[in-house]
Amino acid sequence: MTESLDTIFLRECTVERLQGEYWLYKKVKTDDWKEWNDEPEINIKIGADGVDWKSFEKQLDHLTNSIVKRIRKGTYLFYPFREIIKSKDPKLKNPFKVLEKGKERILSIAGIRDILVQKVLYDAIYDRAEQQFNQLPEVSFGYRKGRSAPLAARTLYQHIRNGYVYVLDADISKFFDKIPHNQLMKVIEDFTYDSPIVQQLLKRFVRVDRIEWLVYKGNEWKFRKHKLRRTKRCAGIPQGGILSGLIANLYLHSFDEWVCCDLGSEYDIRYVRYADDFVILTKKYSQLPEIKEKVRIKLEELGLTLHADVKKTKIIDLSKKRNYVEFVGFAISETGIRIKNENLRRFKERIQGILRGTEISDLESLKLLIRKLSFKFFGNHAKKRICIKCSLQEPRRSWLNFFLTITDVQQLRALDYWVRKKIYEKYYRETGKRLSRKTLKKLDFPSLERLYYEYRKRVKKGECFCKCDPLEREYILEEDLIAELMKY
Repeated sequence: MTESLDTIFLRECTVERLQGEYWLYKKVKTDDWKEWNDEPEINIKIGADGVDWKSFEKQLDHLTNSIVKRIRKGTYLFYPFREIIKSKDPKLKNPFKVLEKGKERILSIAGIRDILVQKVLYDAIYDRAEQQFNQLPEVSFGYRKGRSAPLAARTLYQHIRNGYVYVLDADISKFFDKIPHNQLMKVIEDFTYDSPIVQQLLKRFVRVDRIEWLVYKGNEWKFRKHKLRRTKRCAGIPQGGILSGLIANLYLHSFDEWVCCDLGSEYDIRYVRYADDFVILTKKYSQLPEIKEKVRIKLEELGLTLHADVKKTKIIDLSKKRNYVEFVGFAISETGIRIKNENLRRFKERIQGILRGTEISDLESLKLLIRKLSFKFFGNHAKKRICIKCSLQEPRRSWLNFFLTITDVQQLRALDYWVRKKIYEKYYRETGKRLSRKTLKKLDFPSLERLYYEYRKRVKKGECFCKCDPLEREYILEEDLIAELMKY
């Protein structure tokens, strides 16, 4: 007999488990890769309860015991989440301007205690959710283990290669903010039919009060001394926590079923979804307007709205040259997978930021500049760190590693040329001397194109990385990896 979610959750929700989750959370949030600065930084934001990580850690035994007792009594309540503003438009930096233009993405910051409870709750319900999702073909790629944006891009490209070249590129308007609670509660009740404790906690999470950004205007110190005005959450779910994506997938599962089973029985289609962005592909262009209208009606039944902006929801004919669909950071067409132009622009902005922040007067300062730029190319593999326990390298995390799935290497070649040109210009401007490509090569200046081929070769050979428990693994610096990789 299958265990109830309550049985799993209560077995896992112990003082020892919560404390283990805290130490893991702290380790994940410790930035020991501050590029040329060796001093690690702990990036744990305070919640609306005003408790920072140092205070929480001092009272760890007391707080974790209190959490367990309140959960078992059924009296545990999530503290209101404070909201922060992220701009959807890279050109807009000022939060007030972002709100004025309606370009905001609102993220919710929970207190540390609530983050720990969310993690244990997530682990307790994940397997049942996956059993439900796996009843369908592989169509959903967001917020799931073993799925990713690059995998979604590759899947979409394969469908296009198989002749599904007419695309409905769709976006659900303000999805996380607009999910209707009455329908979401029914989904939660059906999912947790045998588990009243988990059901109650999920409902409380969804309904948790908000403290809007305008109430505190980014001044976190206010939470230490004041109880700020709360706003009831009447729709949507908190965005940014580990539970948010899982609950979003649960709510959209009925839509996935409808597309795969109902719409799929009427039309020869393919479907790929990542969070609230999805594409439906067909071999007949004439079917797309009808499909779009049916999708709009179905989403309205779920209390959701298909984005009306033609930049967000559009029909694309990929059989025409130069046409492409932008999805999960990639630009995908019949001819291949490329990096989205916006992501190229952001990469260049980061490079220019480093160039502006580094003065060049001699060869040593040039070496420092190259070192700084190398971290943008290599990510955490700028230095070779080996796990003491398994003797394997730590998993690779970098801008290029995310985009290894692209097929158009000319983009990387053009980026290499652009970066070198900017270095030449800066060197001449600040020293009055010409810098040769030969000198850059001697200084082990990296090439994105060469790294791309080297990383792809290693992937094909089955390159392995450390998979040890995060709390048990410990990395030591073995050697500088930049020079080693540049040999290729």
